[in-house]
Amino acid sequence: MSADGLFFTNMVLALDRPFVHRFRMVAGKDGNPRNDVEMIFDSVMNNDGVLQDNNAIKYLPDQSVLKLRFGERIRLTEEEFENLPKAFFAGLAGRFVS
Repeated sequence: MSADGLFFTNMVLALDRPFVHRFRMVAGKDGNPRNDVEMIFDSVMNNDGVLQDNNAIKYLPDQSVLKLRFGERIRLTEEEFENLPKAFFAGLAGRFVS
């Protein structure tokens, strides 16, 4: 993995940590940017950076921010990382800010 790919992939870990105590009934089970971040975090930490399935989340690659497929190695580009937090925080605002 290039140094840039490693950097942007690891930035997802920093994005996820403030929300580590999420509740499934709040985060939802659907594929959404919040759950995309959770799945990427779990895959980087527990599956050597390869996207793994999560039984609690109904992940649909074509509806996700990054379009990653199960079994695919996670290597974020700068552009992908820029898009992920935008969608993540927009999803939070849409759900929790009135």
